[in-house]
Amino acid sequence: MLKRCFLAIVLVLYPACLAYSQATLKQLDQLKNDSAAIIQLENYIATHALTPKEKLEVMVRISNRAGALRDFPKSIQVTNDGIVLAKKNNLDSMEAVLTKLLGITYYTMGQKETAIGYFKKAITIAQEHGHWFTESRCYSNLGAIFVEKKQYHDAEESLTRSIAMMTAHGKEDDPATGITYRLLATLYTEMKQPEK
Repeated sequence: MLKRCFLAIVLVLYPACLAYSQATLKQLDQLKNDSAAIIQLENYIATHALTPKEKLEVMVRISNRAGALRDFPKSIQVTNDGIVLAKKNNLDSMEAVLTKLLGITYYTMGQKETAIGYFKKAITIAQEHGHWFTESRCYSNLGAIFVEKKQYHDAEESLTRSIAMMTAHGKEDDPATGITYRLLATLYTEMKQPEK
């Protein structure tokens, strides 16, 4: 009888605790102070029994906040730790996302060649496991870098590939597709081919 009561309590409380965890993360996402948010997110990891995927989702938030503060060493360390955790737990979608995040971090640091390498690596991971959205975003990011480097052929190829993937999956109205179209327009303006 006691075991049944305990089980009933667990079944009632577990969903409530899970909802509390999500609400807390949403509240942390609303914090405007990145330094305070990082402390709270690190505390969140330390005080919650998270699955590897949940922990990785929090780590992505920490890395993004560190990047916003231009604390690139922290962003890179957290992201690399996340990649190790993702590989260990066969979470290939998170591995691809985190590898893309390294590309974004290195791009922000002005290290475009290193960023290109990480975007290409993320594309490979995403392709191997059918994670088309991450793959598409990496092509868009590569296209942006190629536009900046005036490598117009590579830029056009990457950007049109990204748009084609988004369209093939019914995401032609997604804000990410709109960003890629704007990059493509910038490319054609720079190429002095606005009619495209």
